[in-house]
Parts: sequence; C-alpha cells; structure tokens
Amino acid sequence: MFDKEKSMDWLRTKIEKGKEELVKFSKISKLKLEISTLRKRKEERYKSMGKRAFKMVEDGIIDDPQLVSDYDDITKINQKVEDLELEIKAIKESKSSFDSDTE
Repeated sequence: MFDKEKSMDWLRTKIEKGKEELVKFSKISKLKLEISTLRKRKEERYKSMGKRAFKMVEDGIIDDPQLVSDYDDITKINQKVEDLELEIKAIKESKSSFDSDTE
C-alpha cells in the first residue's frame, strides 16, 4: 500500500542530497576558477620575467650559459621571422605574370 509519509521523507532526502551536491559543485567550481586565474597570473609573471632576462642577456648583465643559449635561439628565431616577412613583402611587390605591360 502507498505510504504518503515514507514517500515525502524519501523526496525530502533526495532534495536535501541534491542541495548538498549543488553546494559542493558550486564551491568546487569557484575554487577551480580561482586556481585557473592564479595559474594565468603565474604564466604572465613567467613571461615578464623571461622578457627581463632576455633584455639582461642582451645588455650583457647576465651571462648564464643556459640563458645565453636561449637568448641565441630566440635571436635566431627573430631573424628567421624577419627574413620570412621580407620574403612575403617581396612576393607582394613582385609583378604577376598576369599583369599586362599596358597597365
């Protein structure tokens, strides 16, 4: 036979459990967002620190072999980027074989 009281107790229990799970989920989500924000700030600081170290190697203030090696690699990459950009510019400025001489 249907027991209304037991059904209501069961429903209350499920609702309370659902509320608890929602509160847990909310707290966890908030903490994960805070962790993500802190990690982003840390990455920004690393980037800033790296730029300062690069400048210090460039200025001769730091001569740590690993940093100098990284500096050399970055300098080579920068040069390669410049070369490729010049190549793009030359291609853009070159006459197309489809251009007519009468234009």
